[in-house]
Amino acid sequence: MALPSINRRMTRASTVVVATGVSLIVGLVGCDSGAGVSVVTTSAPANEGTASSVNTEATIGTAPIDTDAGQPGTSAATTTLLVEGAVVPLTDAEAADLIASFDVTDVLVMSSLAEHRLEPAVLLTARQVLDAGASGSQAWAATYVWANGGDDVAPLLSLLTDPDPEIQVMAATGLIARGDDHGFRPLIAALTNDSLTAGSPAPVWQNAALALVRFTAISANGPPFDGSPAQRQTAAAAWTAWVDTNGASLTFDPATALWSVG
Repeated sequence: MALPSINRRMTRASTVVVATGVSLIVGLVGCDSGAGVSVVTTSAPANEGTASSVNTEATIGTAPIDTDAGQPGTSAATTTLLVEGAVVPLTDAEAADLIASFDVTDVLVMSSLAEHRLEPAVLLTARQVLDAGASGSQAWAATYVWANGGDDVAPLLSLLTDPDPEIQVMAATGLIARGDDHGFRPLIAALTNDSLTAGSPAPVWQNAALALVRFTAISANGPPFDGSPAQRQTAAAAWTAWVDTNGASLTFDPATALWSVG
């Protein structure tokens, strides 16, 4: 598919930008480098001290994009800059195309989804896709978007029984991040799931474990990220006991996005 986010940056922004904002959903695409801050590696034109889109190399993860290498009037030296607010929002049509043609194995498409995930057009498309009962790659993309930025928990609740365990974990994470405790038990159940996360070798259970720790600040229940099946079973039992014992008294603080007892 055409990658609208990359193309629009090349034609309308002064630099090619790769968004690396904090992602609510762990273990997927986003990098923890500050919301709204983008890292750009670029060469400056000769005799100029400012960055430009000429001879610019941006990096998505470990995949470089060489946009105009070899153009005359550029220096060999590169400079890493922090650029804020340089990503151009997608139109409704581009957002629809991004999700309709989504390929979870394509790192560039994954990055495009990550950087545009909070935009109104992308959120609207995701909600429409989820309401229509989509499956497969479209459902994955729509769940990722809605779990990150959706304003209604209803679509996430309906995804807790999705046959894809990764969609279940994303939906459950989105729920507990919004103060809805319906996400706890699906995350606990996923601790023993050895399915691999789409597009990467990480298992689904690691995403579930990280979500539980992130939104409770409790690490004692485990499991460790290299946990054996037995350790993960023990951790699942510990988390289940925690929910059973404290479920009625759990409270959520939106300011810190943390659950606590009492």
